Amino acid sequence: MIKRHQGATPSTRGVLFLRVLLLGGVLLGLTNCGGGVTPQSSSGPRYRESKQIMYNAGAVSGYVQFVYTQANNKPSSMNFYIPIPSPPPVNAQGPDGIWFTSDDIITSHAQFTYTASGEFSRIVDYDDYNRVTGVPYSTPVISQHSDFTYDMNNNLISQISYNAPGPDGLWFNADDVVVSSDVYTNSNLNPQGKPQFVRWDSTSGGPTATTCQLLTYNAGGQVIQREYYSQGTDLTCFTGDDFILSYDQTAYNTINQVLSDISFSGPGADFAWFNTDDAVSSFTKPPVLDASGYVTNLQYWFAGPDGIRNTADDSLFLEITYQAY
Repeated sequence: MIKRHQGATPSTRGVLFLRVLLLGGVLLGLTNCGGGVTPQSSSGPRYRESKQIMYNAGAVSGYVQFVYTQANNKPSSMNFYIPIPSPPPVNAQGPDGIWFTSDDIITSHAQFTYTASGEFSRIVDYDDYNRVTGVPYSTPVISQHSDFTYDMNNNLISQISYNAPGPDGLWFNADDVVVSSDVYTNSNLNPQGKPQFVRWDSTSGGPTATTCQLLTYNAGGQVIQREYYSQGTDLTCFTGDDFILSYDQTAYNTINQVLSDISFSGPGADFAWFNTDDAVSSFTKPPVLDASGYVTNLQYWFAGPDGIRNTADDSLFLEITYQAY
């Protein structure tokens, strides 16, 4: 679950614009989900993300609000109501000190553009406030942008992020400064054109880290299990010396809303993976449903040091709210 990977909505500001954003390709899929909109069939009820609310020590610490202005019902932008600890600090709750009221302060935001097929092509992050002085900018300032490319089946093959405009002082050209690079090599495509094997090479200010992923899909084309492996001593993915690092399991309802999302981080006391004693790192509680039985609220929890769900050391860290449209 909460990892940056193909099929997971891109993350900006460290916020799980998760696919949780949306586990659509699943967050969540960059592929299959263009962010914020739960991938669904053309008929029947439709729901989309409204907010992602972050928690720290049981209290709200900030939130993201999605803005929808496009005919395709994908988000055109998202606003970050995140406090800035600069001197003086910027309290995103606004003068009234209460979250989710009209005086809440947007401290940064992001704008999205899409490919013709509805996948992310670019995400541009803007600062609305100076993060050092806490003073608002008269015009928002670009802080970073990420560009995405896909194969002929709309599977993500790269996400390159830039955090400076380069020597010419202009953004969006060849001399922009790369801060991170994620390259995905997809193989063993299923009949739907989706990869069962993905090699993920990630570079961010140091040596390239490679993770091998094995994906399992349901009949609707959503990822229901994602396994992460080290490439082993031969430095080659999908050979006999690979060893598992973790795995995620996701379940959906009939309109492809996420019902449960669990990340497993260890094999448990029996030292064997994929059974009931596997250690959990994070999980979702049962969702809140509307009168028609569709998800309106979903909470993500850390399982705590014991690696067990629904025990006293669990802690809420993210809440997703949805709206019908």
